[in-house]
Amino acid sequence: MDYELKKFSGNRVDNIDFLNLDFGRTFSDHMIQIHYKGGKWSDAQIKPFENLSFSPSMLSLHYGQTVFEGVKAFFTESSGINVFRIKDHLNRLNRSAARMCIPEISPQGLLAMISDCLSLDKSWVPKERGSSLYIRPFIFATDAGIGLRPSSEYMFIMFTCPVDSYYKKSRPLRLLCFGDEYIRCAKGGTGEAKTAGNYAASLLPTKIAEEKGFDQVLWLDGKSSRYIDEIGTMNIFFVRGDTLITPVLSGSVLDGITRRSVITLAKDLGWKVEEKPLAIEEIQKDIRSGEIHECFGSGTAVGISSVGSIQYGEHELKIENHNQESLAQKVRESLLDIQHGAVEDLYGWNFLIP
Repeated sequence: MDYELKKFSGNRVDNIDFLNLDFGRTFSDHMIQIHYKGGKWSDAQIKPFENLSFSPSMLSLHYGQTVFEGVKAFFTESSGINVFRIKDHLNRLNRSAARMCIPEISPQGLLAMISDCLSLDKSWVPKERGSSLYIRPFIFATDAGIGLRPSSEYMFIMFTCPVDSYYKKSRPLRLLCFGDEYIRCAKGGTGEAKTAGNYAASLLPTKIAEEKGFDQVLWLDGKSSRYIDEIGTMNIFFVRGDTLITPVLSGSVLDGITRRSVITLAKDLGWKVEEKPLAIEEIQKDIRSGEIHECFGSGTAVGISSVGSIQYGEHELKIENHNQESLAQKVRESLLDIQHGAVEDLYGWNFLIP
């Protein structure tokens, strides 16, 4: 994709404390901007990060026609940049776009621009293991004028920000399950798409959970309120004996890119993996009996995060296995080794920028 380059002329990166990053609050020098009008994507630019100007009647503000992705770039041991599973993320962006009636954008055309943009901002990629440059590509409807309809014009934006851990607490996460009081989404809805409304719907229950001392919400399916879907910011996994189990992709569970990586790595570490419907009562019973001895979540922003307890109803059930020998820790370290280029990428996940 041909594009216009406008370089940032200042120097902000020298003033950044990379050891004390507040997730999603510090932005690097450049962004990508591409317009869709007249039935095609055009007017592509790499330009300095800046605010946008738009009409108060812009459709996406009123009807939520927008999709996004979260990607990470890591500093490698060879002093390059690795954008982890970027092709999978761009393909999922287009699947989300199709569900939201947004035109597809060429992943191949974007890759060249992303590579050039990140090369310009290479000094913004944190060097510490586990830290990364978070990449946020998104598309939103830009037609001016209210009225429920698909837009005829759109804008693609990508900006980046250096980040450390999403969850700063050293302890494992505490989850609260509301049952049928709140639902995130339902089969046939937009649960598989990364679209803003899915996350907006979770804000109130998450706020309530946090006020009660919990870290996140464990969501059940929207039809029966019996089967586990996911955690608010990640997919969920349980370890039962020598088997890793996770909810099947049912139409209301996000097809997480990190989820796919966890499943692959767990199998290669010798674990059995089952994707199936998981009833909350069955999980409670197996936690009580000790059959389930580990739980963790996975997501691009959060990485691999151990879960220490789940409350459903009156009782909070604790899950104690969070040591160095836990599966979560082994998968986390294996994943970081690949992301930072410490081991060979056997899966073709890495997109390397010298």
